[in-house]
Amino acid sequence: MAAVAERERVSTDRIDQLEVALEQARYEATRAGRQYDKVEPENRIVATELERRWNERLRKVGRLEEQIRTAQEMKLNLGISEAERAELMALADDLPRAWNHP
Repeated sequence: MAAVAERERVSTDRIDQLEVALEQARYEATRAGRQYDKVEPENRIVATELERRWNERLRKVGRLEEQIRTAQEMKLNLGISEAERAELMALADDLPRAWNHP
């Protein structure tokens, strides 16, 4: 039971870390978008580079969002039902008998 709880805690921590990274990535993408919007259209070289950076940051946001969705789905599969919990507890009560059985 402790192992199941630890797996759930680790999963929650991972999701929390991803959400912090996503918040940072969204900030960076917004900032890159503002920089792109401020560039003079005549300055094509700078505009091209700023657009590339903005798109790169938007892709990072998308990857992090997907990682969070995946981690949340995996977390849902980590838990055990009450029936499974009861079955594990029953097995724990039978463990000495099974251990000592010839």
